[in-house]
Amino acid sequence: FECLHVNTIPVLFADDVILPYSDEINYEDMIVRIPESQTNNFEEIDRTLKQIDITSMSKKINQERHRFTLSGVQKYVKKGLISHLINKEKS
Repeated sequence: FECLHVNTIPVLFADDVILPYSDEINYEDMIVRIPESQTNNFEEIDRTLKQIDITSMSKKINQERHRFTLSGVQKYVKKGLISHLINKEKS
């Protein structure tokens, strides 16, 4: 998430990871995912990195960066708590 704050495109070497805001953000538009099985395959990593649309991904990062600030996280948590309380009252 630090990459987002310095306007660089994150490269994530992970197969199964739960990212915040996954219900609101399409991470494929702003990060590069490389399967764990490919971590030693430098040719594949190079090929993948050469195919990214830097301009488009940077634009998406700029649109979503605010979510990863303290204020953005607080708003997201508050929204989740309110939603949880409303759903709890309904049941």
